[in-house]
Amino acid sequence: MSSIFSKKLINVHQFIKKIPDEPLYKNGIRYYRTDLVDTPMVIGIKGYILIPKNGYEKELDYILLHEQEHIKKHDILKKYFVYFLIMIYWWFFPVYKLKEQVDLIIEMNVDFRVTKDMNKEEFFDYAQSIISCMTQSSSQGIGFSIDEHNDMKYRMKYLMEGYQAKKTNPLILATLGFVVFLSSLVVFEPIPLNQFGVFDLLGSSDSYIIHFQDGTDRLFIDGNDLGNISNIDDDLLKGIEILEEVQ
Repeated sequence: MSSIFSKKLINVHQFIKKIPDEPLYKNGIRYYRTDLVDTPMVIGIKGYILIPKNGYEKELDYILLHEQEHIKKHDILKKYFVYFLIMIYWWFFPVYKLKEQVDLIIEMNVDFRVTKDMNKEEFFDYAQSIISCMTQSSSQGIGFSIDEHNDMKYRMKYLMEGYQAKKTNPLILATLGFVVFLSSLVVFEPIPLNQFGVFDLLGSSDSYIIHFQDGTDRLFIDGNDLGNISNIDDDLLKGIEILEEVQ
């Protein structure tokens, strides 16, 4: 997973070098027109907004608002963090589901922030621009980019029905994060069969076997009762004194 992560970083770096040198500006937002992508996206930590060379003229204002919000909230770093978790817990299947949910939540949060001050007409125009972007594109973008390939049904439901966002106390989040981290450092092991340590049976000055009248045999080493013996004739027990239980 570390190798895959490194390869993605290299791919992003090489991809950024192919972006046209001259940016375009609209409403103070910098973006690039390029035929390297077929769907609007943000790429790189610095936040390069890429728009396909042809199309998306009608939706451009809303697209730029959406992508600029990704940059303001450093959403690409959130995706990096989730991938870091995948590197550590690559064997834990739910972490891949977590990635899908984080991607969706990022988009839903951006939709909410962009539309919260819009009037009804602007709101529906924005929703239409999202649908247009998600239906026109055909690729999945490249690694570590913010593109629009998320579940349209949930995003539209979120926009149309509304949702009252709630913030979790940072202290609770920090505590939960610490507990999750700590859990990976704890390994549960069974109690060793010989919980009294390792003994030299023949060299001990106080080693003996007691044969009880009920037919059971127990081994004692240096005063420690090590439990029942299933085979008193075992070669490992030769030379150890056998004592008989008396009434």
